[in-house]
Amino acid sequence: MAENTRSREDVYLIGNYVEDIKGSKLPSNHQALGYFLRLHHKENKTVREAANETIDKIEEFWKRALIPVHYKQHSVKKLETLFMQWKGLKKNSSRKTETQKKNEEQFTECFNDLFDIAHANAMELMNIQEDKDFLMAQRKKGRQGAMSSVDNVHLKKTKNLEARKSKHKQFCQKARQEAESLKETVALESSSDSSAEQEQGEPIPGPSYQTPPVKRGRKKVLTPGLTASLDRSQVSDRSAVMIIGETIRSLGEDVGPIVLNRSSIRRSRQKNRQEIASDIQHNFNPDDALIVHWDGKLIEDLTGQEKVDLRQILLELSPEQSGI
Repeated sequence: MAENTRSREDVYLIGNYVEDIKGSKLPSNHQALGYFLRLHHKENKTVREAANETIDKIEEFWKRALIPVHYKQHSVKKLETLFMQWKGLKKNSSRKTETQKKNEEQFTECFNDLFDIAHANAMELMNIQEDKDFLMAQRKKGRQGAMSSVDNVHLKKTKNLEARKSKHKQFCQKARQEAESLKETVALESSSDSSAEQEQGEPIPGPSYQTPPVKRGRKKVLTPGLTASLDRSQVSDRSAVMIIGETIRSLGEDVGPIVLNRSSIRRSRQKNRQEIASDIQHNFNPDDALIVHWDGKLIEDLTGQEKVDLRQILLELSPEQSGI
């Protein structure tokens, strides 16, 4: 019975299932495939479910090593391709030809090699030379080297960054709640004023009473300059309505005649942007010929967390044109 049990646990070319991925190295092809097969065969998960869970497990090691990885769907596809290769070999496992044996040997030779899911620009994105050296060593035959202890300094920076992001998220959520509360307060005050007027003897609208239509504001206050200021400050259309309305009230003016709603503000901003662009194109009439140089460059984005590929353009004047 013991021999039969071991034979059932023996997996083609893999040996035993990988119950858990451990160690101080980045996961190998054997660990990735063995863990995937355990989820797929023993826990009866679909190929996609098992692949996603396996990649989640593997990415933990790469994050611990501070090495950027590419998108998860690419890693999942790579693991599924490895599984399909194993499945094709297993289908022909009963054949004892030289070709079959050679294919099995080539497949198992890479078992101890790195299951590489690094980002295509990982070397450029990493700033610590030790991390770069570790990745290059792991990519060699047999995954040379091992991860050292946890970098407490980097771990503290990461925790502080996450805390700042969480605090900023809470601040934005609180601001939205206060804005919604302000809108509800204004609506309640308007309703109470209407009720007070009815108690003072004003006629209550009924089937035979028709209230006069409310006149909508027609005066526009959004100029191209104000549009440019709102765009530079990255103010949304809804926020612009609140800012402009409160500014008009603070100046002692009535907002009734003013066109003040999100849709109108949006249309006015679009129209002003077209006018600004048209003026720039109309006024840009260089008399001198220019030389254009362009090149790609990896620079940090606004968050400072990763680098992006941007296009750099340089306009060069000749010495005669520049007056030198």
